[in-house]
Amino acid sequence: NTEMISSKGHLETIREILDTHDKVSLSKNLESSIASCFETLEDFISPLSDTYDKKLFIKNTKMIINSAMDLFQENETIITKLDELYWITDDLDGKNSEKKIKIQIEASSVICDVIELLFQYSEDVNLFFPINFNFDHDFLNNVSEKVKDLDTIFKNFFQVFNKYIITTTGSSVILVDKNLAHQRILYEQFLKSSVDNSSKSQKLIFPIEIDLTKKQEIILDEIKDIITSMGFKFFVKKGVVSINGVPPIISDIPIEEIFEDLLNANNSYNIKESFSLSDLIAKKISKLLSIKIGKPLKIKEQQATVNQLFSCKEPKLSPSNKQIFVTLDKKDLDKIF
Repeated sequence: NTEMISSKGHLETIREILDTHDKVSLSKNLESSIASCFETLEDFISPLSDTYDKKLFIKNTKMIINSAMDLFQENETIITKLDELYWITDDLDGKNSEKKIKIQIEASSVICDVIELLFQYSEDVNLFFPINFNFDHDFLNNVSEKVKDLDTIFKNFFQVFNKYIITTTGSSVILVDKNLAHQRILYEQFLKSSVDNSSKSQKLIFPIEIDLTKKQEIILDEIKDIITSMGFKFFVKKGVVSINGVPPIISDIPIEEIFEDLLNANNSYNIKESFSLSDLIAKKISKLLSIKIGKPLKIKEQQATVNQLFSCKEPKLSPSNKQIFVTLDKKDLDKIF
C-alpha cells in the first residue's frame, strides 16, 4: 500500500514536469537553487557563523525558501513542500529562549531538506531533460561531513524498544512516547485546519471509489464539512464516494482504511465525549495516522517529532489525556542509583 501511494505521488510529479511550459528554465532553476542552498549551508557551518545572531539563520533560511518558491511557481509538488518548510522556519522565530546552536542546527536541517527536495525532483526532470550539476564534489562532501558532525555533537537522540525516544536537554533526560507524541502533533494540526480551513489537499492522480451503505452515507453527510476542511476532497453519487484529494500527511495508511474507520457504523460521534464534533474527528484521525509502535525512526525523524511536540499548545498530554513524556533531572537519577 505504501508503494502504491508513493507511486501515485511519483506519477503526479512526472505529469507536473511534462506540463511545465519552459522545461529548459526548470532545469536551470533547479541547478541554481541547489547551488544557492549549498552556499548558504556552507555559510551556516563555517567558523564565521559563530559571530551570527540566531535571527540571521532564520532570515537567510527564509530567503532561500522564498527564492525557490518564486522560481517554481508552476511546480505544485515543490511549492507544497517548500510551504511546509517555511512554516517550520517561521516557527523557529518564536523560539526566543532557544540557544543559538539549536537554531543554527535546525535552520541547517531545513536547508538540507530543501536540497533533498530539489535533488529528488531533479532526478525525475533528468529523465526527460539533462541537468548539469557543476558542483565541486569535495566541497559537497565537506559540507555533508560538517552537518553530520553537528548532528552528532549537539543532538543526542536514540530509541528504546522502537517505542520511546530518549533525548537530553541541559541537565535533564526526556523520555517520549513517540506514538502519543505524534497523535498530539497531528491532532493539533487537524483541529487547527478544521477551524480556519487552512489544510492543504494532495490531489490523487487516480480517484479512489468506495461503495457506501445507507448508514455510512448518513455518517459521511454528518461529518463531510469537517473532514473537507481537514484536506479530504470527495463527492458522493449513487451510493459511491469518489475521493480525489487527501491531506499531504497521509503516506502509509490506505485511504480506504481511513474512510472505513471514519464511517464505521458503530461510530456515534457523540460530542458529549469531546469538546466538539471537529475535536472528536481530529482525535480519531490523529490516532489512525500516528506513528505505529514498533516502527523505527531515523535520527532526523526523532528530532522532528520531539521538536514538533514541544511546539504544540499542550505537549504534555495526548488527545486521550495520556502522559506523553517524562523528564528526569540529575536528582531523580541520583535517587535511582
